[in-house]
Amino acid sequence: MTKFIYKIFLYLSFLLVFSSYSALSESYKNTFKEEMVEVSLVSSVNHFADNEKFYIGLKFKLEKDWKIYWRHPGDSGMPPEVDFSNANNINNYKIMWPFPEKEFEAANLLTNVYKRSVILPIEIAAMDSSLPMNLKGIVKFQVCKEICIPLIAYLKLDINPGIIKYT
Repeated sequence: MTKFIYKIFLYLSFLLVFSSYSALSESYKNTFKEEMVEVSLVSSVNHFADNEKFYIGLKFKLEKDWKIYWRHPGDSGMPPEVDFSNANNINNYKIMWPFPEKEFEAANLLTNVYKRSVILPIEIAAMDSSLPMNLKGIVKFQVCKEICIPLIAYLKLDINPGIIKYT
């Protein structure tokens, strides 16, 4: 009987640890940080008004020799993808893509990449200019050096309605 209780205790402990890890991995934060990359949603405004479009940014800060790919990566790679389906009060959004660097990789593959630091501007508009915009974005991307590592960042940014103020 004691072995049975011990096995149940181990099983429940195992479930508790892994379910809490899963819940933590999906919590939205201002900044996602790994050893080789830091990702965040940034904004130059802290208020928005009148359903006008404004810009936020998806900021990638990469360690030396690491890179991410452009929307058309070239012969290899995967560009970042952003999903705002869990956000509140978004009418629409569109990612803008600054021009990338061209790089030859192994086997003469030509790719389009960003290195060190890049901000992808995102044009965005609210549905209702009287309600706050609670941005919750799931960002799927890969960082590459000699190999590529797929990552998922759960990011958040809150912007309040009112007179547009630039920070």
